[in-house]
Amino acid sequence: MLIRILFLLFLQELSKTITKNIEDYGSDMIGCLISGQSTNEELFLFQKLFRSLLISNIDHRTNECDFDYQYDYPLMPSLNCDFNDIGSFDNIILLGVNIKSEFPILSIRLHEASKNKTKIHSINFKSTRTSLRPMMENFKLTSQTNIEDIDILNIEDILKKQNINKQKKNIIIVGPRISYLPNQSNILSMLKKLGETYAVKIQKAEGEINWNDDAKIIVGKINGLYPTPGAFFIHKGERYKVLKAEIGRGNGKPGEIISNYLEVICGDKQTIKIKEIQRQGKKPQSISEFMLGSQIKQGEVI
Repeated sequence: MLIRILFLLFLQELSKTITKNIEDYGSDMIGCLISGQSTNEELFLFQKLFRSLLISNIDHRTNECDFDYQYDYPLMPSLNCDFNDIGSFDNIILLGVNIKSEFPILSIRLHEASKNKTKIHSINFKSTRTSLRPMMENFKLTSQTNIEDIDILNIEDILKKQNINKQKKNIIIVGPRISYLPNQSNILSMLKKLGETYAVKIQKAEGEINWNDDAKIIVGKINGLYPTPGAFFIHKGERYKVLKAEIGRGNGKPGEIISNYLEVICGDKQTIKIKEIQRQGKKPQSISEFMLGSQIKQGEVI
């Protein structure tokens, strides 16, 4: 229901409306949307206002139709490879993305890769909402295909037609246009399975944390590999997956725990403050919950 009110009465009427809806339906049944184009300050004030009213259903994805995908989606989407390795791929498949306008730094790398053996294939959508205008890149495309939105579920057939060999070293780069499609959860599930066949596989061993690395590299690995396969460390033969962490400062040797809240020294003398962790075979826990029963103590080296 839309309510028209005078601007001067906005806060007063907003307070009345929210209070009445909380009384009638409860705070768990109220959702709040704010534009993703809002400033950081606006986003912060928006969530602070509604969380103070015990409303936690807050989101900025006003253009998306389906949110089921979020449980299998990484906190920080990434290529899962180093930019310097882009040129080592045999095939790069661009899906629903215009690299030139959306990822200009990556465009430079693809331009260099296209000069060598790497073949770059672009697949985009015909519909008005998801189409890319203009469809131009500043690197050579081996193939360019426009499909109906619904045909994306048959993308493996398209790859076969382009003679993309699944035995080669391939990478699939998915763009933001996917989020405009009404069945994006099905699409992302399909792409996940497709990636297991056509794209570079991330071995679990690649997720092991090396505490000699710089803190920003370790945090990038934690975010990039979340939720699967996940970044982890081994302690006394048991595996611990780090789900959330932030950078701090401290003194000690790499891998040394310098606080009772699992703050670990890195190679650059910064620290990783672990915020959420999952013990092997157990459920994820906040670090405060985890440390209550943990045998990992300050002063140990992991």
